Amino acid sequence: MGLKLFFIAALLAFLSCQLKQEDTSAQLENTEEPDSLSTSQYYYKLYGYPNALDKITDNFGNGNDSLYGTRNMRPIIHGLLYRGGANNYYHKTAKRDNHNPLPPDGKENLCTNGFGRAIYLYRANFEEESDLNCTCNGTQNSFHYDQYDYNDSLHIRKMLELVKEHAENDSLGPIYMHCWNGWHASGLLSALSFRQFCGVDGQTAADYWDLGTDGANKSPRYEKIRQQIKDFEPYPDLFIDSENWICAEIPLDRASSKMQTVAHLNVVYESLSQGDLLLMPSLKFDPGSHEISSSKNEDLQELLKAMRSHPDLEIEIQGHTDATGTEEKNRILSDKRARSVYDFLVENDIEPKRISYTGFGSKIPRYYQSTAKNRRIEVKIISKKKEDNSALINPEEN
Repeated sequence: MGLKLFFIAALLAFLSCQLKQEDTSAQLENTEEPDSLSTSQYYYKLYGYPNALDKITDNFGNGNDSLYGTRNMRPIIHGLLYRGGANNYYHKTAKRDNHNPLPPDGKENLCTNGFGRAIYLYRANFEEESDLNCTCNGTQNSFHYDQYDYNDSLHIRKMLELVKEHAENDSLGPIYMHCWNGWHASGLLSALSFRQFCGVDGQTAADYWDLGTDGANKSPRYEKIRQQIKDFEPYPDLFIDSENWICAEIPLDRASSKMQTVAHLNVVYESLSQGDLLLMPSLKFDPGSHEISSSKNEDLQELLKAMRSHPDLEIEIQGHTDATGTEEKNRILSDKRARSVYDFLVENDIEPKRISYTGFGSKIPRYYQSTAKNRRIEVKIISKKKEDNSALINPEEN
């Protein structure tokens, strides 16, 4: 890195808790020095120019160490409003149940990134949470942690009021609205915020909600959410000066059918429906082999845990191969691969009547540039407990 770029990067870091909104008329292509950027431009650059579907932290909480403790974090209005989840289930050092607020390092890291507030969108397990103060590059920052119910219209109104409040006083810092995974409830509040503050139409906002679920959008319960987004009428008294803030761009050309993994049976069971297919990406097979190298394989353990936790769950194990060899041999091999997973579950006291298995040979490739990844197992949900579709999340099912 050249000396000039080094000093610019250092100045960006120093400004993260001190920057105040200045010239807000410049567009995204602004090339001025960091101390002349608006708050919105500053955070847009700080997090790598993300659009509304780009992730600042990924599904496992990785991607930006300074924001560890968050999960699936994405921008809504740069420097003002972000969405995401709480990194509990996939936390490297402090793993706990997925249905919880932010871990301590999540709150601390948001604070040291200049965030002034986080909002937890469920009622569960929030009783012991509190605000905190932190030092950010030598500057004291106050971080407020609130709980509101995504399913309460009065709470939705209050959350939008808080966004307006922070927009009108950017010294309060950005807001992080989050649910457990960063998909459903935070997606709803994000879609409504795009409608309220960015002038996005109902259909576009609903499509954005679907794309933001990373494929966890198949349950019938979600149709109510799509309609809620389309029917939402922005509050005239909550409009903000759009020239002062940069709304994240919504790219609607991405596929919304991204497959989930068997881990989601333990993380977002309520989001899954009959017929859904789940990958087992960590379960790999050598060419021509159906042997499972270790019974401690992560995906095998996730599947076993789910079958034990949900006695209503019935599944079909589906085996696949790459395109090497004859199709008849591939079908037999894929059947043996599926049988190996079936045997593992039965040997661990899962009732055989809840499991079936079959092989598809090489007829259904998922990966067109990876032979090895096509040697795989997928799990199809045959039956599960009938869902309560009256709410986005039903805590009794978790």
